[in-house]
Amino acid sequence: MTGDRTDVLAVSAYPPNKGRLSEYGHMLAEGLASKGLRVKVLSDMPPDRAPKAARLEISKAWTPNNPLSFLGALRQITSSRPRVVLMNLTFALFGRGKVTNFFGFLLVFLVTKIEKLFHFKSMVILHNLPEVVDTNIFGLKPSLLNRLGLLLAEKFIVGCDTVVVLLPMYKKMIEARFGKETHYVPHGAWENMGDPRAAGHDRDSILFLGYMSPSKDMNMLARAYATVKQRHPDLKLKLVTSPHPNFPKALDQLKVFDNMDGVEYLGYLSEEELPKVFEECYAVALPYATATGTSGVLHLVSSAGIPAVGTDLPEMRQNVAEGAGLLLVRDAEGMAQALDRLKEDGQFWTEMSEKNMGFSSSRSWSAVSSVFYGLIKCLEVQ
Repeated sequence: MTGDRTDVLAVSAYPPNKGRLSEYGHMLAEGLASKGLRVKVLSDMPPDRAPKAARLEISKAWTPNNPLSFLGALRQITSSRPRVVLMNLTFALFGRGKVTNFFGFLLVFLVTKIEKLFHFKSMVILHNLPEVVDTNIFGLKPSLLNRLGLLLAEKFIVGCDTVVVLLPMYKKMIEARFGKETHYVPHGAWENMGDPRAAGHDRDSILFLGYMSPSKDMNMLARAYATVKQRHPDLKLKLVTSPHPNFPKALDQLKVFDNMDGVEYLGYLSEEELPKVFEECYAVALPYATATGTSGVLHLVSSAGIPAVGTDLPEMRQNVAEGAGLLLVRDAEGMAQALDRLKEDGQFWTEMSEKNMGFSSSRSWSAVSSVFYGLIKCLEVQ
């Protein structure tokens, strides 16, 4: 570092925001700062606590659901003299509406146009691609205008100096479509999130964890749980969830569990509260109606040694190929069978638990931050 110049200026949601990749932004920013980089996060909210890492600063710069608030982030970018501008994005990061998100992606375009003038490099972390998401589930029809808007947003992204994706399939798709060299860096996995030594048959619960949105198929989970509970009457289902900020009424989806015995709604829990819940659960259910990227929940629970059962989608298959302790199913009946096997077959449960432990250790946040550190240092010398 030279003087007080910021090494990395990161545009990202950040706690206390819940959702919008805030947890990912938090862990990556602290990881980069711990490597010695001076990091400033341009957040959507004021921080609710002091950053744990030295060399890390959080500044509110934009507001969700405000189409023009990206100008606040642009103003701070031009005044902060960063070495690298890093943008942590999904195609629904900036709010609920397509117009708001398109204006948000104009920030990416403008960053690529001014970077030479202000002497910085650009990097984008892209968590999903619209062509592999069932956008109908979110009310976005595949009209010509919508397709053109999404294509333009993708074009903005590939104008960045470095493009990073979280799945190998996304790397192949971007390189094939745009001829842009793309880097695959896996999602980071949390460490020490629970005690994996407690045997599965000693645990009495199934866990659902994640923000509630139309991407979750709660009907599938409700039917699967009802089936497994017939054989295991003492079984519980713990729902650790709250609405995704883009879908404030999404908790209505939990009505399918009304009057079902053994269902516990725990709401949102902090990372500090999760390990105790993890130690009571023998499996985590990932009933996705469509994937919006790789599963952050899988990466969160893997170090607790909890096997997972999830919908058979391409993104989930890639996690399995990379060693996750994840059983893939196509419907409620398949989910019930997988949950039942994990409950009754102790040896199989242990095998899947150990797989998830290995999966998490291969992509810890420390390891992922080191990869990003290397990419950032390469940009700095160009």
